[in-house]
Amino acid sequence: MDTIWLTAIAGDDCPDLLQRFTDTIALFEGRLLDQQLAGMDGMISGLLRFQLPQVHADCVWRHLEGVAGNRLRILSRQQQTPVMEQEPSITLDICAPFRSGLDLEIRLILESHGIATDDFNQQISGCQDQAIRQLQIHLTAHATRPIHRQRLETALTRLMPGLTLDLGVEGQLEHGTAH
Repeated sequence: MDTIWLTAIAGDDCPDLLQRFTDTIALFEGRLLDQQLAGMDGMISGLLRFQLPQVHADCVWRHLEGVAGNRLRILSRQQQTPVMEQEPSITLDICAPFRSGLDLEIRLILESHGIATDDFNQQISGCQDQAIRQLQIHLTAHATRPIHRQRLETALTRLMPGLTLDLGVEGQLEHGTAH
């Protein structure tokens, strides 16, 4: 499960230091979700909102405090309460004409929409002629953050003409606010 943090920072206006700060977040599989920064007279202040894997959170904060040092202070940090009470359980069945690498593209789209795959089964059916072969995928997964069902379906169906999908969701899936 991922955690979302809201952090206030202030210090010297040093782009390299801010870059190291955000690189540290990325190094530990975190994602910068939003930033509001203001600079004046060689100083910078702002808010950063980012997502961290819960298992790495303590280690990330130790590293961030080390990176910040005296030139960039972490004024406050607050963990935001997730909107979802439980992680939705997702099942997805996909059938498409076979194309090399399509399974990887599907996994990347799922990850980018906040879906962590639990079980991924794929089968290629048909004869040796690639024009006739079909790729069938069945997977179970869970959402790590609120996602938008229509955007996910659109992203998947744009991968290839003839791709059909059946998306089943148990639990809350969509976030109530627009992004």
